[in-house]
Amino acid sequence: MDIEINPHEMPIPTRRLPAWFLSVSMHLAALLGLLYLSAQTPRGTASENSRTGGIVLVSTDRESTEYLSEGDVDDASAISSAQQNPKPLASEQERPTDLFGPQTQSATVNSPGTGNDLERSLGDAQGLLNKLANRNAGGKITTEVFGVAGTGSTFVYVFDRSASMEGFEGRPLKAAKQALLDSINSLGPVHQFQIVFYSHLTRVFNPGPGEPVMVLANEDNKRSAVRFVQSTRGDGGTDHVQALKLALSFNPDVIFLLTDAEGGFTAAELSELAHRNRVGTVINTVEFGVGKRDDLAANRDRSLEKLSEQNNGRYLYKNVLTLEAP
Repeated sequence: MDIEINPHEMPIPTRRLPAWFLSVSMHLAALLGLLYLSAQTPRGTASENSRTGGIVLVSTDRESTEYLSEGDVDDASAISSAQQNPKPLASEQERPTDLFGPQTQSATVNSPGTGNDLERSLGDAQGLLNKLANRNAGGKITTEVFGVAGTGSTFVYVFDRSASMEGFEGRPLKAAKQALLDSINSLGPVHQFQIVFYSHLTRVFNPGPGEPVMVLANEDNKRSAVRFVQSTRGDGGTDHVQALKLALSFNPDVIFLLTDAEGGFTAAELSELAHRNRVGTVINTVEFGVGKRDDLAANRDRSLEKLSEQNNGRYLYKNVLTLEAP
């Protein structure tokens, strides 16, 4: 049986693409898509990571503290600095305005044994040395009290102010004050002096704060000495030993002792004073008495003379009846 076929009704054959071509095309399209998306991604994150100033490096030496930003050093020096110097504390990072303020001052720390403790220790040691150095301070000068001379650069005047010094119309105390001021006035500004008035108690010259010390014979201290001497009055008994112990503690070159008491030292007291006189202070003595020395009893107390003899000084007897009336 014959079949007629109309050529216009014949089906058109379909062309199929190879499977490998489809696979390559799909992978290529996916790769192009990824590249496109990557090209459109914002670069803000990378830019932020490259900004400087995020970390502060601290370089500290003994006298100051230097603060550097991260951009001020290269990578190698930044690593080295970070290893040697710890990062700032959180509290420091939260207060950036303090970096160039008070924190720089706080880098100095007093170590134990320094500061006030060390200063006090050195002050105590220096005070002991000064006691010995006082004897050689300044140039030497010779001054005198009632003609009894003493040579040195440091002087202590130990003057009796007991009630008996106000006798004979006050002549003994008045004459003693004048002789004392004349001697001090002869000193130069490089010399040092101290005044100890005594009865059964001591009254010490102290123009400055703190404990009494040797003072320079400058004009201010001389004026203060005049006021101190003029304000002193006679009263009470007599205690030589206490006053002399105090005078010897200043380690002067010369002590001038003036009293109207007849002696008053025991052998034990003389021995103790000689033992205390470790630096060889010269002790000159002026004794006020009534009448001529030749008229005095032969067996009277001569311990004042012995005091001067044992301490390389001179002794003088002064008849109060020859003193000028006030």
